Amino acid sequence: METNSWGMRDQDYALVPPAGTVRGLLLGYSTVLGWGVAHEETFESILEMRINQRLTESASAKFELLNLSVPGYRPPQQAMALDEAVRFAPHLIFYTAAERELWHTINFLA
Repeated sequence: METNSWGMRDQDYALVPPAGTVRGLLLGYSTVLGWGVAHEETFESILEMRINQRLTESASAKFELLNLSVPGYRPPQQAMALDEAVRFAPHLIFYTAAERELWHTINFLA
């Protein structure tokens, strides 16, 4: 698995999005990170590509989706990661939850 200069499993992005770019952040677990698949097969990569295809048909804007997912992170850790991630100046934040989110949070805090 390769990571970018920021340590994300994603392509390289500037710290601040370019003009005319809508930026989203994606937080999640190993499945959202794309564990076991090539980068172009990850949920984030496919979603970003499809949104950009639609945007080019109707507007001049561009969309970036930064994959900040970390295997094994529990909700409290995701919240701490989000505190750091806002430096990327996102317009949108997507948080993906697993089925046992409440249990994972209680177990982590205990």
